[in-house]
Amino acid sequence: MSLWQEQIGTYRDLDNFSLSYGKKSTLERAVRDVDLPFFQKKLSGTYMRSFDRIKPFDKSGMFQPVIPECRQKLRSLAVRGVGVTIFSGGVGLAIQIIATAVLARLLAPADFGVVAMVTTFSLLLVNSGFNGITEAIVQRDQMDHQFASTLFWMNLLAGSLLTIAFAASGSLLAMFYHNPLVKHVTEGIALTIFATSSSVVHLALLKRAMLFSQTSVNDIVARTVSVTVSILLGLAGWGHWALVAGTVALPVSTSVGAWFLCNWVPGMPRLTKDTRSSLWFAINTYGSFLINYFSRNTDNLLVGWRFDAQSLGFYKKAYDLFALSTEFVASITLVVVAALSRIRQNMDQYRSYLLASMTMMAFVGMGLSAGLTLFGKDLIRVLLGSKWAPAGQVFTFFGPGIGAMMLYTTHSWIHLSIGRADRWLRW
Repeated sequence: MSLWQEQIGTYRDLDNFSLSYGKKSTLERAVRDVDLPFFQKKLSGTYMRSFDRIKPFDKSGMFQPVIPECRQKLRSLAVRGVGVTIFSGGVGLAIQIIATAVLARLLAPADFGVVAMVTTFSLLLVNSGFNGITEAIVQRDQMDHQFASTLFWMNLLAGSLLTIAFAASGSLLAMFYHNPLVKHVTEGIALTIFATSSSVVHLALLKRAMLFSQTSVNDIVARTVSVTVSILLGLAGWGHWALVAGTVALPVSTSVGAWFLCNWVPGMPRLTKDTRSSLWFAINTYGSFLINYFSRNTDNLLVGWRFDAQSLGFYKKAYDLFALSTEFVASITLVVVAALSRIRQNMDQYRSYLLASMTMMAFVGMGLSAGLTLFGKDLIRVLLGSKWAPAGQVFTFFGPGIGAMMLYTTHSWIHLSIGRADRWLRW
């Protein structure tokens, strides 16, 4: 019996599983509509195709896409999730490289610098729900409609208040950086906070179901829209506003895609004991992100304050290339956590999976570190042009640390998968 046929058998109760075709489908229709040989060949082991929508909760309000406990099936899902996420990250990296190469020739380093002055603060607030709520939903043993609705509305309220507060702080940031352009850029970038908060829970539900192909496609589409907006406006001579518009377009596009793929409308919120414990978990997770964020971005703040937008533009481009390594690890964190959290009762199996993952990270990270240290300066010159040569000189100091940072970042997998975000915060 094929894996797809086994899964069909698992979900014979139509209240617990359905593929969305605009309305609830029957099992017979689902089987009839699926091209089974193609499905077995291309997507064996996944629950649905990347363009299908998911109904995350059944009529009783319980989370319905059941993840198999079987070691072989779970391993297959985890490996496939990592593969899809890595592929998506590779496509996203290619899009980012192309966009950077084009925009670097259309815009001045000062344009990148003035936007970086603002995003140094805005990204801290954008991630206030994304880092914390997502992990709380993914690693939780039980999930229902009421709990998800409560998290959604609390996160959306927090995002709305932070959006207003950050937009109002534009004048203060302009005074801090001694740059009047910062005020209006802050008001524009503030929209990313609200847009991100509107999709956090929907994306988390998709990831909890280990439907990483859906989230990966959504991410690629959103990045493409963002890049297209920035390039078109850059060609039109919008200067730094091209970057602002592209920055806002990314979370807006992501949110539209998340609501389409996750066919769920939140209900009324209700605080319970479980909600409070999960919020505490989210707060500890965000606290760890907060400390890590400040440790990695204080230099951007100081460069922008002490020098000028152009100097920050050079520095930020060098740092962004260095940060790609940790972004790669972060991109697969939820895949690993989703898999490890389901085998945490079997410590031998848990250790085996964890050590194998860390070994691969060390192998990839050290190779990247050596290669980019040697050729990073030339790579930046080729990609961005000769006017960005100072960024290449800065990068030579970052290159040697890439492998160590990739390996170090994996410690979050342990704390999150066993539900100890508080220990991660103390770490």
